[in-house]
Amino acid sequence: MAIDATLPWKRIDPISASGWPRDSRFDAVDALRDEWALQLKSLSPAEFRWRRQRSLRKHAVDTGVIAQLYDVQREQAQSLAAEGIVRDALARTTTLPDEVMRRIEAQFVALEMAPELISGDRPLTTSFIRELHRALTQTQATYRARDREGVDRDIPLRHGDWKDQANAIALGNGSERAACPPEHVASEVEQLLKWWSELEASTEVHALVKIAWFHHRLVQIHPFADGNGRVARALTSMLMQKLDLPPLVIGSEHREAYFDALARADEGSLSGLANLLLEVASATMLRELEPREQEEAHDPLVVARSIALAVSARKAAEREAIAFNQRNFDQLSWFIDRMVVPWFTEMRTSLLDAIARDDVESVADLKVLRPIIDQPLVDPWIETHIVAAAQRVKQSYEVRSCVGAVQLKLCVEGEWMVLGVATYRLSPGSNVLVAVPFASDTEFGERFWYSAHDSRDELDARSTEVISMLATCLGLVMEKFKRRVVPSLH
Repeated sequence: MAIDATLPWKRIDPISASGWPRDSRFDAVDALRDEWALQLKSLSPAEFRWRRQRSLRKHAVDTGVIAQLYDVQREQAQSLAAEGIVRDALARTTTLPDEVMRRIEAQFVALEMAPELISGDRPLTTSFIRELHRALTQTQATYRARDREGVDRDIPLRHGDWKDQANAIALGNGSERAACPPEHVASEVEQLLKWWSELEASTEVHALVKIAWFHHRLVQIHPFADGNGRVARALTSMLMQKLDLPPLVIGSEHREAYFDALARADEGSLSGLANLLLEVASATMLRELEPREQEEAHDPLVVARSIALAVSARKAAEREAIAFNQRNFDQLSWFIDRMVVPWFTEMRTSLLDAIARDDVESVADLKVLRPIIDQPLVDPWIETHIVAAAQRVKQSYEVRSCVGAVQLKLCVEGEWMVLGVATYRLSPGSNVLVAVPFASDTEFGERFWYSAHDSRDELDARSTEVISMLATCLGLVMEKFKRRVVPSLH
């Protein structure tokens, strides 16, 4: 089956020194991990198991939502995570189809299938990965794909077997990349496990960066016909526990940021994915320290440590929020000043020069709105167009998000042309930053996305992408502008 993918397949590569995110937050999560481990040791085996299973149940529910196998309401997900994957847990909310319940249960059971792997008594092998796929997908009979004749249909899923047909990976920007060809899957997975064995033993790379690398490379291979994301998330959860971290719990609320981070890793930057893993690991550790709602106070020293941890975590979160906002502000401001304003300034001059005639009235105005931390834009017209542009590329946009914009207005014989670009963070808690072009009478599907953690050198190297996007948009706008200024020629 031929795959018409936008980008060609590329082999996996080992982690590079330039791909290691450097962030003080890794020190903070290590401190939290030490306290979390100490607190968990004070629990009885039964209490520890309940809290750990609560994390695994949340993973089991949300991994299928991320894969768009089913939809689960927030209240349902909370009940299933807290009370167990049984129908009684949904009695106070609504019910779910039997097929969905069976899939969630299978995914939960698969997460508990490898205590020897987590303890280090069993090595990670290709046979284990295939066993995991079989366990995760045992209730899934078919998957939707295009057959050899190019027709979309349901195709039987071979549980635990490497794929025998080519497939592709959907990227966050709407394009696709061809995944590893079937004939190379076995060798690529073997290479991944060899590199992982070496990386796992290394003390130079933070555990979360190791995990981010492994997770992305397995997704990049895409060794199965379907279920690759679920396998990667489940295996990542097991490896995190092996490295003395909590299970991986990427909630459905992180879906957009997760796929954006994978797309960035596909371009060579692990920053977004490593930082997303850091955020969800921190949240899971704090959640595992929460007692049951009906649990009574017990050892006063345990309670005292819990109070201290909660206060310390809150203050650390407050400090990180300030630093996080500042990083976003600095990156957005630099992007505006270094990568956008120079191009618009040059275009303003060039357009006026090109139009300059004694009998032609023309004027051009350039407006720069630099970001203000947690403040909306002061221009309602630009704000309206940013919201519309974000919706066209299926992204969220927070009105009070840190946002900046540049707008070029050209007037010829009383007719106005407007082209602008806005750059903002995806949401108040996101590392993902986006630049989206907008115009008064033209809709664009283009976007440029980057990270608050990208280095200046990394962004400089991508400046041609920004210029190409803006030049394409300007060309479209100018064609429409011409038809308004000189309608008689059309």
